[in-house]
Amino acid sequence: MNKVKRFLLRFVSILPWKQSAVELDQVFQTIGEYVLLFQQLESQIDQALLIWWGTENWTQSQRRLEKLSFAAKLSRLKDEFKANPGNQRGRERPEWPGRFEALLNRLDAEREHRNSLVHSAYLFEAFEHGGPIIQSDRVRRQGEVQFDQTQWTQEYQAQQLKRVRALLTDLGQCRVQIIHDLAAMEQQ
Repeated sequence: MNKVKRFLLRFVSILPWKQSAVELDQVFQTIGEYVLLFQQLESQIDQALLIWWGTENWTQSQRRLEKLSFAAKLSRLKDEFKANPGNQRGRERPEWPGRFEALLNRLDAEREHRNSLVHSAYLFEAFEHGGPIIQSDRVRRQGEVQFDQTQWTQEYQAQQLKRVRALLTDLGQCRVQIIHDLAAMEQQ
């Protein structure tokens, strides 16, 4: 049994929760899977940028990437789409710029959601009485501090994973298109 599992079992055993450890474990699994899927998103963005920056500058490009936040990578991706000579074919395809922009908007929204998920407090008071765990995210709106609260039901957890998986699939297809467009440009 790994250390995390032992810790969780010990943690669950000392709390007076009426729910099973299985339900709590599901929340932890969802958060962990979400974080790993999001990391795959970031990896595919890195790969797209590396492709456009050229493999001959691999080490220098890796250094550039390590200094960029996720938001900055999205900004660079948008800039490269618009200006990189290797993407001329992609820019000329009528539907592609709009689809790419929509994908970037979805990625940015997911970035905000990931930040909320990672930086929120998780409240277990309702869970103690048979209810769901509550995610509580402190946000500032119009100068006022407010709390966005979300119930971590099984349905909500499934929706989160479904959305990030779909985004990962769409980004993967985009990355493949970038490779094909660049290869076609190089053959001309």
